[in-house]
Order: sequence, then structure tokens, then C-alpha cells
Amino acid sequence: LDPLLVSVVSSTEGVAKARVNILGQGRKASLNGYIDVEDLSTMVDFTYAHYFAPEARIDVKDNHLLANLPQLMLAV
Repeated sequence: LDPLLVSVVSSTEGVAKARVNILGQGRKASLNGYIDVEDLSTMVDFTYAHYFAPEARIDVKDNHLLANLPQLMLAV
């Protein structure tokens, strides 16, 4: 995620498995699908807070990442 969310999150680690479809060409291409992650850890750059999620699904809809992280925990 770090390259996609520069200055938003950093130090991201974990395992990701993606199923994403690309429709269209060039700037008109559209990404849709999902990314399943395990043992996700990341730091929010603005707050310097570290977070951990044992598992999560990130939906990809019309080039947007939509995260549903019910098990997101602040790492201490």
C-alpha cells in the first residue's frame, strides 16, 4: 500500500492476495475486485500511530480502495 498511499501510510507489512479486473485502456481503465490481507501492520504518517489487523478485505471499486477493518487494533 505504501506506493499507492504516499504520505498517508508507511512501514506497511503483511501478506496480500489480490483478485482485480482491469477494464478499459490508459487513463480510462477501471480497477475492480478485492485484496485479502493477513497480518497487516502499518503506520499512519500524520499521527505516527501503528496499527495491526490479523485479517482484512480491501474492496477495489472504480479505482478506489475501500477498507473494511473490523479487527483493526492500535499497536502498543
